[in-house]
Amino acid sequence: MRILTGIILLCTAIFAGNFEKGHEAFLHQNYKEALTLYTQAANNGNEKAEYALASLYFFGEGIKRDFPKALHWYTQAARQGLAPAQFFTANMYCFGIGIQKDYKKALHWYTQASKQNFADAEVNLAYLYKKGLGTQKNYEKALFWYTKAANQGEFPAQYALAHIYRYGLGVQQNKQKSIFWYKKALHNTRNPMMKKKIQKQLQML
Repeated sequence: MRILTGIILLCTAIFAGNFEKGHEAFLHQNYKEALTLYTQAANNGNEKAEYALASLYFFGEGIKRDFPKALHWYTQAARQGLAPAQFFTANMYCFGIGIQKDYKKALHWYTQASKQNFADAEVNLAYLYKKGLGTQKNYEKALFWYTKAANQGEFPAQYALAHIYRYGLGVQQNKQKSIFWYKKALHNTRNPMMKKKIQKQLQML
């Protein structure tokens, strides 16, 4: 049993090493070698390699874009609990990237990533609840996840909260909270058009 355990630990270390070597190759733009090393590590269950390999296929870094393979490897890493992989898996289902849209699967994976405080996922999860995509409309849950993301500095969530409190979407209208979040959003964007839009909103309150 000890010998078997030792062999398993040695193999794990080797394939973890393949990921590190693959990452080094990627940084030097040696994408062919990175692909080979990432694949070796991913085939042996290294979640970081699975995510990196998925990203190569998703963005077409040095190879031809392949969304089905990207989804496969993102999902593998997502199942192992890697939050960024859960987020990208959800995005592919939410926006129909290379596959048919599936809001229920998007909701599932955004939820998994959000439970790990992945702010981008929290924003998108809140939006699904707000619009009733893949689930029933639920402003209470939308407010919860928008607030979590907003408190992590996410501009879209801050702006959404300002809008929710201004018009009383699922909550009682609250001018002060609307102003608070508009100001947070104003200081959190560099987009001149958005700044002007928010300033106009504040002038109307």
